Amino acid sequence: MNVPAVVAVAVATASFAITLSLRDSLDPWLTTAMAGAVAIALSSWALRTKLRMLFATTPRGLLAAIGLGIVLVAATHATYRCVAALSAAVADEVCTLYASTSTRSARGALAALTVLVVLAEELVWRGAAVAAVGDRGSRVRTGATITCLYAVPQALAGAWLLALVALGIGAIFATQRMITGRITDSFITHAIWSVAIFVVVPLV
Repeated sequence: MNVPAVVAVAVATASFAITLSLRDSLDPWLTTAMAGAVAIALSSWALRTKLRMLFATTPRGLLAAIGLGIVLVAATHATYRCVAALSAAVADEVCTLYASTSTRSARGALAALTVLVVLAEELVWRGAAVAAVGDRGSRVRTGATITCLYAVPQALAGAWLLALVALGIGAIFATQRMITGRITDSFITHAIWSVAIFVVVPLV
């Protein structure tokens, strides 16, 4: 068992769950960034001998990751429009989510914080989590496991919509990780999607 990796995943899960639980009373951007910084430090420590390999890239992989990120942004907007038209509860939940993260900070600063959090999530749930469970089964099983682990903080915080999104979008990032053996690709796709959806072109 990779104990440092297990510790990194456990601490990050608890930190992000607490942050999500307190998003209505504390600045969610600041607290999430703080949790992300802790997660980056712990996962970098756990993965210190593998970081260079995990952050390798290829021109084709880079282009594919960028293209997938753009497609996911468009697909997310299209899916939300359809679901919101059918379910007022989902529309209300999304509006509440965006209201809880509303801030007067500049978009550039918010984008930078978002990228920081994305890096933390990739290092933990597509890096340390794989190191913790990756030798125990097939790539499909590992991908399914890290996808479920990715949704645990949201579930613990009672954020059911975010948990469902984490399962869906996390499955895509996990698939990238399993296919490429890197986190560079999923990081790029994840960063494009998150910055677009939460900062540049939000759903509401």
